[in-house]
Amino acid sequence: MTVVIALCLLLLIAYLFEFYSEKINVPTVMILLLVGFLLREIITYFKIPFPDLFFLLPALGNLGLLLIVLEATLSIKLNREHGKLLFQTLGLALASIIILSFLLALALRSTHPEVSFRELLLMAAVFAGSSSAVAISSSKHLPTTSRNFVVYESSFSDILSIMFFNFLLWNQTLSGNIFFIALSQLIITVIISAVSIYFLFFLIQRIEHEIKFIPIILLVILIYSVSEIMHLPGLIFILFFGLFLNNYDRVQSLPWLKKMFIKENPGEVTRFKDLVVEFTFLIKSIFFLVFGFAVSRREVLNLPDLFKALVIVAVIFGLRWLLLKLMRIELDRVLYFAPRGLITILLFVTLQEKGLAPFLSRGMVFQVVFLSCLVMVIGNLAGKKQEEKIETRAAENPSGSVEEFE
Repeated sequence: MTVVIALCLLLLIAYLFEFYSEKINVPTVMILLLVGFLLREIITYFKIPFPDLFFLLPALGNLGLLLIVLEATLSIKLNREHGKLLFQTLGLALASIIILSFLLALALRSTHPEVSFRELLLMAAVFAGSSSAVAISSSKHLPTTSRNFVVYESSFSDILSIMFFNFLLWNQTLSGNIFFIALSQLIITVIISAVSIYFLFFLIQRIEHEIKFIPIILLVILIYSVSEIMHLPGLIFILFFGLFLNNYDRVQSLPWLKKMFIKENPGEVTRFKDLVVEFTFLIKSIFFLVFGFAVSRREVLNLPDLFKALVIVAVIFGLRWLLLKLMRIELDRVLYFAPRGLITILLFVTLQEKGLAPFLSRGMVFQVVFLSCLVMVIGNLAGKKQEEKIETRAAENPSGSVEEFE
């Protein structure tokens, strides 16, 4: 019962920080990592025996990833006005992941020439994707256009980074046949997704029992898990399913789909979204608490790892600044919204399980996640204060030109 009480207290603390995160401008992930880390230090100080909970992370991480992507896609509304924004964010996410992976892999190759470039790319890909869970929850006070940009880009980054990582992991060599296989896997996934979405949406509309959405979520997890076992990009299914539910009114307007689905029940879809949000918070909180608990003080305060983490974070934001300039994207504070989080930890855990991460440590991953979130917090606050100063000066001198306040 002691474990149950401790877990309930920790999750209630996580909820309080989630509730007040908008006011204190600190992502909940940073607090959860610190709480988990400090809890381990307290237990160690009092010499209380405890197990290594690291083995829980793969299952928690995969479940959390699925729910985070589903939650993100359930917030995306497709319309013509967002067409340019969708292409911009997709292009930025894809370019960031590929270029950053190759840059970090080349840096690793200079110090570890004996390791295959594929393995170096896998280790580099751990840090390539930003976290939608952290970025989206921290972007609530951004202007609407900037917030939409962060939502789309971080969601695409989640999905593309996992697909890129799995592509490298499942294929020992790169050749023309590999790309043909990847294309066939994508086509199969799209077909499976279409059939699954029809079946799941049919259940949402037809089930009358009071227990309705838990079976739906379990089926979503089952389809995703089976897809991953078959080496199919299961996140594509999650992406399509979330987009379909949140844009059903537009999809239903297509003539060939009108006869396939009965009239939408907005209340049912809203209830499903609410349940996904609740589950996402629960799994995400436990995941970050466990990872923080799994990292020792010696690992977190390791100076060589800290130097590498600082370099990685500098490359992440340096490349982001360059790509935003090249793509001529000038939106308020989006430069700082490239935090690392659950994806980074999950990919690291996956590599550790397979013995493919000899140069990465728990401490370095902890440091990169924490430092990237810290850059986002500081940059966001600094940008917000600068905007407030400009608005104040503009209000005091309404006749002044725009350039005068910049």
